[in-house]
Amino acid sequence: MMRLGPLALLVGLLVAPVDGANADPATRRSSPPRPVKELPASITVPIELISNLPFLPVRVNGSEVLNGILDSGAGISVVSPQHAMDLGLLSTGSVKAGGFGQGADQTLHLVEQTDLSVGTQGNELTLPHQTIAVLPIDYIGSQTGHPTDALFGSNLFKNFRITLNYARQTATFAPFGAPWHVPAVAIPIDVSGNVPIVDVTLTGENGAAVTARFVVDIGTTGALIMSRQFLDAHPQLTEGHAWVKAPSASAVGGSIDFNLIRLTGLTLGPFRLKAPIAAVPAQASGVLATPGLAGLLGGEVLNRFTVSWDYQHEQMWLVPNGRLHRLFKADASGLHLIARGTNLDEIYIDEVLPRSSADRAGLRAGDRVVEVNGRAPKLWKLGELFTHSGTTVSLSILRGSAPRRLKLHLQALL
Repeated sequence: MMRLGPLALLVGLLVAPVDGANADPATRRSSPPRPVKELPASITVPIELISNLPFLPVRVNGSEVLNGILDSGAGISVVSPQHAMDLGLLSTGSVKAGGFGQGADQTLHLVEQTDLSVGTQGNELTLPHQTIAVLPIDYIGSQTGHPTDALFGSNLFKNFRITLNYARQTATFAPFGAPWHVPAVAIPIDVSGNVPIVDVTLTGENGAAVTARFVVDIGTTGALIMSRQFLDAHPQLTEGHAWVKAPSASAVGGSIDFNLIRLTGLTLGPFRLKAPIAAVPAQASGVLATPGLAGLLGGEVLNRFTVSWDYQHEQMWLVPNGRLHRLFKADASGLHLIARGTNLDEIYIDEVLPRSSADRAGLRAGDRVVEVNGRAPKLWKLGELFTHSGTTVSLSILRGSAPRRLKLHLQALL
């Protein structure tokens, strides 16, 4: 997940077998989830968009309903350690997560023969006998303010034609052979690595065009996460553009420092989008160290369409909605916020970017945000509010036990 300031980064889980003597033999023999021969009828499930992340009701082995994210960037579906323990899921091997954070264990523990369900009673599909993984994903909840129990990734995409309608906030799951008549634009994708990769054309100020390969990752909330090495190899894309330091963030593998840059243009199929914002980590590791990969194409681009994926035929379809030409906005606060408490309803300032709007307002790391414009805030809603450059926000905070009121005059980082 990426938000250009108050929130942070969630990258797709590209996975590879663990090397060395500790790797379980079953892991080395592991293969992508087996397609199910007989699938039930199509269903459409309401989703809740939280910071561009599509949350939907899911279950594992008939569990209670869990808060799951539909994640095209996840090469394997994931459940949190707490729920794995509650469900008695036992690991049979391990793989490495290809996230690009630094300093934390990136090992996923595999669990075989699990049943994955999406939807609710009476409107549910179940995918049996799946291999999934266990990985701590609590940082997602801490940076959205929304509990996150699971990521449902390639297991679903390899077995269903999936359509995500951002405007109507629905996800449709259908057999690959189901009738389908949509006036959509088809774009080839490469799914050989369990995640969809698409060719995108980036343009520079001088009109130079560079074609680049991106993971289509609906689990990334911003527009683009890009490799600095790729951009350094193509200086025509960044010439004349300002680099701006952003607050640190979290991803699979740990915390991460990055800069922002507003590029000239992006073309996806026939659709040309102006001035997208890329988050560029200081170091290329994990996913961004993959040869030939420029980065991740995230929700701030994809939410301008209804997007359908058909892994069986290696196609992605796009139908534009009313957001197609909406301006890509940068954070205007300079804050990195986190949610704490049992219900993730306590919001704290984790970092204040020097010389930012928040810094000038006198905000400090450790302050608790109690009210925003007179109301108790939801963390995921602040990400949008804090992109409204030129406006003023009233904050009520607690610094220790002392209440304070401050005015935050928002000014975009770029």
